[in-house]
Amino acid sequence: MLSPLLWLLVTIAVASARPQGLQQDDTALLQFKTLITGCDLSSWTGKPCTGAAWTGVVCQNGRVNRIHMNSMGCQGQINTRYLPDELTYFSASSNSFTGSVDFTNLPAKLDVFLMRSNQLTGSVDLRSLPSIRHLDLTSNQLTALQFPDSLPSSLDHFVIGHNSFQGAFPFSALPIGLHSLEIQANRFTGSINSVNRLPSNLRALVAHDTLLSGDVILADLPRQMTTLNFNTCPGLTGDLDFKGLPPTLQYLHLHGTRFSGDFNGNGALKHVPTGMVQMDVSDNPRVGGTPDLEELKDHSKLTHIWLYSNALTGTPDFTKLPAKLSHVLCV
Repeated sequence: MLSPLLWLLVTIAVASARPQGLQQDDTALLQFKTLITGCDLSSWTGKPCTGAAWTGVVCQNGRVNRIHMNSMGCQGQINTRYLPDELTYFSASSNSFTGSVDFTNLPAKLDVFLMRSNQLTGSVDLRSLPSIRHLDLTSNQLTALQFPDSLPSSLDHFVIGHNSFQGAFPFSALPIGLHSLEIQANRFTGSINSVNRLPSNLRALVAHDTLLSGDVILADLPRQMTTLNFNTCPGLTGDLDFKGLPPTLQYLHLHGTRFSGDFNGNGALKHVPTGMVQMDVSDNPRVGGTPDLEELKDHSKLTHIWLYSNALTGTPDFTKLPAKLSHVLCV
């Protein structure tokens, strides 16, 4: 016979367990609905996969597979316990959801979880994150992150910018297959160096307006990277070595860092990848030399280049700037 304490623990475990099975999708979502106001979910009645269609709910093989609730004016809280266990996609961005999200109760098969532009608060515990591929919590009011030793190897988009996170960002926990990392406008500290290397498959790193520090070696960036944004990270230093940039780089933003170099050396514009679209190396008072604008003649995709507030030793010859680029330069 179970002791009273053990019986209580079993009762709590059963009460908090995720509803399972085909017959539970409607029951679970109706419970999920009870905490939500402000948006029209009047169609959520009956059976979601056999009766009339439910707004934002997509079924596959008789089970709820996807939920789309973007920009519906919803308020309230997200109770992940009542998300159907066959769910692979959940998106409720651009609403007014509040409170915290229990990541330990996310469905095991969930592939995409998008909660951008809400009013979520509290801590995010990623230690029980399922094999998720795309996580987006941008533009909320979240304050703390709890990381495992390593995030799921399936994760390829980790997007948590514009919150109130702080502390050392654990670059070592990132999976090697990560494609996009956005941590901008938080108070993250830490460094990126030969020890704290970025995932080798990373395509985009957006980390502007953070407290990252240390020496960045541009030649060590992942060779398939297309976007690097360190704008307004005054703790970051490094050599302005365009020669070492990944050949695939299209967006380079280093405004307000403390890079040093010379536009007549490895920082010469001729070394900028020809696929570059935007390049901002402004407000780096240790960057000197005189850029030779004629070296941009093969950069047909370039739309903007910012060079102001540097330590230029001469005035660029604007007559050498290719006519097709006359609108893109800001010195």
